[in-house]
Amino acid sequence: MEFVWQENICGENRGWIVDQVSAIIDGEIIGYLKVENIPLVEFRKWYGSIFDYVDKIVGRSFNCSSRIPDIKSFLTKKDLIRANQSWFYNDVDASKSFEELLLGTERLLKDIYQKEFSNFRKHHVDNPFPAFIRVNPGHRRKGIALALYQEAARYYAEKGLILRSSTCITKEAKAVWKKMESLGWVRRDKKNNCYRFYNGQQRYSKAS
Repeated sequence: MEFVWQENICGENRGWIVDQVSAIIDGEIIGYLKVENIPLVEFRKWYGSIFDYVDKIVGRSFNCSSRIPDIKSFLTKKDLIRANQSWFYNDVDASKSFEELLLGTERLLKDIYQKEFSNFRKHHVDNPFPAFIRVNPGHRRKGIALALYQEAARYYAEKGLILRSSTCITKEAKAVWKKMESLGWVRRDKKNNCYRFYNGQQRYSKAS
């Protein structure tokens, strides 16, 4: 069995990168695993301020495209007045300068969303996790899923990253992670409600 990687298969998506590893036997793809991550360089590009998080993740539009990095640079005075009136029901002094309105709006957004924003960064940035796995029916229960997870862990370890489980996984996926825990490949991270592969020396053996 060999593994073939395809990087960033979904293209530009607000900083998210989706890589896919396929397991191949005799030229046939018998299963694949997709892994999501926001690399730090992409986070810095797309989420330079609380305005970007609110626009791209919370879904409160500033009349700018969510596909634009650094939305703060594209805001107008009209955008800020509208946001204050429609989101916070604030009477806005239109005589205020753009800079005053910008700082005031930023303070309001941080009061409401800064904790969420910090958690978003902690959860997604340089913190790869499997988003989807499939093994063809004729090859199930043969260790293919374990091999895919192991290969993904190796691949990201070479980048200095640790593969983890999603915090919301199916019963079937949880069974696989528990199996890997019993093999000593992963540990349970109770604080963050996930499993993580061990870093440093690879403590897991090759899947059969």
